[in-house]
Amino acid sequence: PKTITLIPLPTITTVDPTSGKACSNTTIADLEAGLTITKSDNSDTKWYFNSQEQDITSTLRQGEYTIKAISKTGECLSTQGIIYTVTEVETSPAVPFTDGKEGVICGSVKEFSLTELSGWDAEAGEEQGIKILWYTDSYTPTDDVQTDIKAGTYYARTLNGDCYSDYVALNIG
Repeated sequence: PKTITLIPLPTITTVDPTSGKACSNTTIADLEAGLTITKSDNSDTKWYFNSQEQDITSTLRQGEYTIKAISKTGECLSTQGIIYTVTEVETSPAVPFTDGKEGVICGSVKEFSLTELSGWDAEAGEEQGIKILWYTDSYTPTDDVQTDIKAGTYYARTLNGDCYSDYVALNIG
């Protein structure tokens, strides 16, 4: 005998908020992580822009997205969706420096701050409203200090208003 599995049609009932600004490097996954979405159990979301399915890694564009629920098996899609509107896309700042910066330091690395070691012009950045943020290997924020700089990899990104750049690495060895 043939076996037919009945899967309930998934539903999506609320998205909160239903609109907002985005940064030019914000992906659908980034946005979804900050939304409260009420949908049926055992379902995921599927995003559409202009009726075209969007990959979760796609960067956001200004306009209306339809969010639907899809069963975890990927076989059943909700018939109704919720609209999320990206009202504006703000330009994300550039990364603070280019990956692969190299050089030699004579003396102790403790004489320099991470920002000085990176070559980032902090004063020029601050005049433009851009701030550099430093992270450790575990992406835990750390201060730009002149002590406790150890050999290893640090990560930086810039912040301009509400938008962050991508991460870039600074290796100190």
